[in-house]
Amino acid sequence: MNRFYAHCYWHLIRTLDTHHLGRGRGGIEKVLQQLNMKATIIGIDSDRLIPVSQQLFLAEHMPDATLHILQSPYGHDGFLIETDQINNIFV
Repeated sequence: MNRFYAHCYWHLIRTLDTHHLGRGRGGIEKVLQQLNMKATIIGIDSDRLIPVSQQLFLAEHMPDATLHILQSPYGHDGFLIETDQINNIFV
């Protein structure tokens, strides 16, 4: 495969694993509570990369968030495949 350098993937994952939105800002809960826009949060019940517990955390701490949990056997890729379920959220 000549299109993607594997070391780039390692850097992307490391960045995701070390980024902390609340660092130096009083914690993530405080930062999320300050957000003043509507948010639609979508979790997928079989997603092991970004589990529903993380989506629930966001929804509990954002003042105007709505949480939707999709049923899907496709794990993290469900957001690419379950287009009908996702579209129904925004109808």
